Amino acid sequence: MERGFLSHIFCNGNLRSVKAFSSDIPALFYPELVSPGEKLYLEGDESRHIRALRLHSGDSVQLLSGTGWRSFGVLEEGDRGRFHVRVENCLFEGEDSGTYIGLAIGLLSDKNRMEWLVEKAVELGVRSIQPFRSERAEGFFRGDRLHRVAVAALKQSQRVWLPEIGEPVDWSGLANVVSSYNVVLICHEQESADEDLLTALHNVGNQQRMLILVGPEGGFSEEEVERGREEFNARIVSLGQTRLRSETAAIVALAAAELRNSIVKVQNSKEEERSV
Repeated sequence: MERGFLSHIFCNGNLRSVKAFSSDIPALFYPELVSPGEKLYLEGDESRHIRALRLHSGDSVQLLSGTGWRSFGVLEEGDRGRFHVRVENCLFEGEDSGTYIGLAIGLLSDKNRMEWLVEKAVELGVRSIQPFRSERAEGFFRGDRLHRVAVAALKQSQRVWLPEIGEPVDWSGLANVVSSYNVVLICHEQESADEDLLTALHNVGNQQRMLILVGPEGGFSEEEVERGREEFNARIVSLGQTRLRSETAAIVALAAAELRNSIVKVQNSKEEERSV
């Protein structure tokens, strides 16, 4: 499998464009910035992950920073069976990320469903996850557990951005979150919607930051929908006639937004190629 868009790779002091890499190279999480030639000792979860994957000295690995960087290196075994990675090159994909997509989700009562949502959202490339409390939101929040789920999903999907998972906020706190986005879409029942999701995404244009709001299990109240429209300048969008669980609705919306993002990135990549 190959990436279909241009990125940049830092190798021996030079920045150059590359088109693809092999997704067969095992991925590890290393949140620090690194440089070619460095030797990085891996401990804790990543050391255990190396053994679980049955990797050996000489195997190629990639290190994901969670902040847009992907580094490549070779695994080497040192004293007492400790592994380190000799970094060969580093690739920054931040410039090719397209629209920044955030998710705000009402707290869910079932922690397993929330963890499943975080896992799938990371796989789909979400950049921020903001839980919130509302009139009908009842649920629990364990940020440390959700972070571990997100890291595991990052490695599995080989994404380069680890989403920030905020502490739960109330409606006024949500207003502060919304203020940093160009476009806000509230997913709600069809009867109250301004338009369907696909139409809204088509009309977004090249906005750089998009926030998708999905209510809790009981949905948004009509008062909250109207407040969102007035206070957040949000578009109310429908996901169709099917009744969906909150986490399912979130994934449907994120998948559609990421598909649009991917199409735009491919188009931009082709334009870059023609200009070279």
